[in-house]
Amino acid sequence: MNLSVKEIENEALQLPAGERERLASNLFNSIHNTELNETDEAWLSIAEDRYEALISGKDKGIKESEFFETLNESLKWI
Repeated sequence: MNLSVKEIENEALQLPAGERERLASNLFNSIHNTELNETDEAWLSIAEDRYEALISGKDKGIKESEFFETLNESLKWI
């Protein structure tokens, strides 16, 4: 039986949310299941350290509005 991608998609959308989530995760991992390179590992380490600092309270973070204001100013979007 050869189903088109659209037919498979339509069938998948009929699944319960948990099964769709598992299917999506499996499909995503089948594409992106590669070893991290040195740069990816470095960024992941930085992200994990910053997350831990935020969760532990060592870093208070900034407000969302402040983040976007700074980003817009640095990119000269404002």
